[in-house]
Amino acid sequence: MLASIQRIDWRNVDLRALAEPLAILSPLALIVSGQEFVMSCVALLFVLHSWRVRDFSWAREGWFAALLALWAYAFLRTLLYQPTATGVLTALQWIHFGLYAAALARWILPDQKSRDRLLYATAISLTFFACDALLQYFVGFDIIGRPAWQSRLTSVFRKPYVGIEIAWLYLPALLGLWQKGNTLLAAAFGCVCAAAVLMSGDRMGLLIFVCSGLLAGLAYPALRKPFLFFLPVVVVIAGALLLYSPTMYQRQVASTLDVIEHVDRSHYGIIFNSALDMARDHPVFGVGVHGYQAVCLEERYGPPLVGPDQLPRCEGHPHNIYLLWLVETGAIGLIGFIAFAVLSLAAVIRSARANAANAIFYGLAATLVMRFWPLAAGTSFYSSWSAEPMFLVLGWVMSYCRPAWLKVASEGQGAIAFGSDQTSPPEAAMSLEATVEAVPDTVTICLTSCGRHDLLKRTLDSFRALHSGGKFLISEDSGDPAVVAQVKAAYPDMTILSGSERLGLMRSIDRLYSAVETPYLFHLDDDWLFDRPVDWRSAIAVLETRDDIANVAMRYFSEVKKKYHPRSDPLTVNGASFRVMHRDAHPEVFGWSHSPGLMRTKLYWTYAPFGRMRHDQLSGLIKREGGREAYFIPGVAHHIGLKRTVTDPTLPARPTFKPAKWLRWMKKRLYYAGLRTEPF
Repeated sequence: MLASIQRIDWRNVDLRALAEPLAILSPLALIVSGQEFVMSCVALLFVLHSWRVRDFSWAREGWFAALLALWAYAFLRTLLYQPTATGVLTALQWIHFGLYAAALARWILPDQKSRDRLLYATAISLTFFACDALLQYFVGFDIIGRPAWQSRLTSVFRKPYVGIEIAWLYLPALLGLWQKGNTLLAAAFGCVCAAAVLMSGDRMGLLIFVCSGLLAGLAYPALRKPFLFFLPVVVVIAGALLLYSPTMYQRQVASTLDVIEHVDRSHYGIIFNSALDMARDHPVFGVGVHGYQAVCLEERYGPPLVGPDQLPRCEGHPHNIYLLWLVETGAIGLIGFIAFAVLSLAAVIRSARANAANAIFYGLAATLVMRFWPLAAGTSFYSSWSAEPMFLVLGWVMSYCRPAWLKVASEGQGAIAFGSDQTSPPEAAMSLEATVEAVPDTVTICLTSCGRHDLLKRTLDSFRALHSGGKFLISEDSGDPAVVAQVKAAYPDMTILSGSERLGLMRSIDRLYSAVETPYLFHLDDDWLFDRPVDWRSAIAVLETRDDIANVAMRYFSEVKKKYHPRSDPLTVNGASFRVMHRDAHPEVFGWSHSPGLMRTKLYWTYAPFGRMRHDQLSGLIKREGGREAYFIPGVAHHIGLKRTVTDPTLPARPTFKPAKWLRWMKKRLYYAGLRTEPF
């Protein structure tokens, strides 16, 4: 095994392929107390990736810059004035919370599939917590045999954290299930979570659960009718459970009202007052990170045990996140944390209009608002079990917020809402100012087809409406004589290449490209819709002036996953705009592709036959030998064959069973990470 590890070329390891599964498993990591490992690994891989591509533009975003400044100040203050080993280490390491959120926002979650997987992972995790807590309530112990903690539910936690954990994460999962059409599943999920939070005995958890739901329901118009239906159901269930359990009624209702009425004499009130006394004595710089508990025990702040129940006056933290920053880092630290909160919420507010149809966004936003709610009693900022849900939500919602440094849309793509769930339109309207371009004599149009005559017709009709002339070669790989005859009859002016057996994509391309006699060829599949003509002069100029560019792609750049947009460099040739992809934007993709694009014919003969490898392997080989792919901005063609994929006889059949799909996905991630020799 050691020899296998040593053979790995770590320079070409796809760091994102390693980080993505960890990020998606973030909610599930809470079950096994693995959240610190997950956050640290994702943060480290993200920093390594950013260093590799020399791109730290994400650090200029307001919320992260404020957090970074707060971290630097807190660390220096703790290091330089009355340092303790625990305080310095705590102050040094917590920045990985913010790096983890930035990785989610700008590296992992711009991919819609990753968002969907995280949504389901969150729903599964919370369903486990809720069911395990209810099991603990009705049976007396949870799935691992842990009993309740002083009549409060814990699930797998050592202390009664389960209620607040569910309250911190349930809303985006609930609204995500509802938005995807799983209405009954969403309702069942919401009811189970509500019951678990109520029975957990966590008063703050119940308050956050209710208030975040109310906030999202008021802010998002489409939620108002479902909310009006769901609210009475929750009230009935809550009333029944409280009636069934007088203990829970005493904890959730009677004791809450008593605390509100006598807040200054309550345990929380006494802790808050002690913290304020300490802040008055250390107003500017505070007592240092992790210095609260030691200073709090000084006699001038009162006896260690207070109240009729002789409860400790000094816990490990002041039980309020704003008081924590005020006491430990003074007014400077508190201002820094408020700046971080304000800039985070400002970015969310600015993106609200672009996400007007996205219920998940509003669920995340409402949850984030409640995490920054200044009057909440809570745990320490530095506790990973608390920080992971907070920064998970922060990174998740920021993935829907367009950062100022991403300016791809301004380069001619049109108004594309960053982070929205909308894809490019399946049909493209012909540009009114589009002109007809003549195909140069130096270019051969090479088109692969496989029995999809209706798509082939739409492709060629849209292409020929915008282009005149041109020599066309079509490789028809259906292996069906009737289909071949139909294509020949429809396009008598084109050369049709075919055979009695199917070859698969790459061998079909070999048959096609080997017949080309011009210095350039334009590859085209049978499932594209053109709404603009190809700028032949500029595309050829790119190939003539840039030896490193192997292929000039004409697909709309907006159809490329948004996470890859920043991984490209701008290029202008003859007044036309292009984006040249970084070689490490992906371990294999973006060296060559079979989407519409112009290439040198000699490139084929350099790597012929193409049929000896898959298309992504060939692309990776071309990149390793110096090739890059450039995209014409904004593009000229939309993909229209997404739901009409044809099986390739040279590749394993795609699985239809869900677990098999997940296994295939995991194998491919390991392959891209360099840990497997074949993806399937």
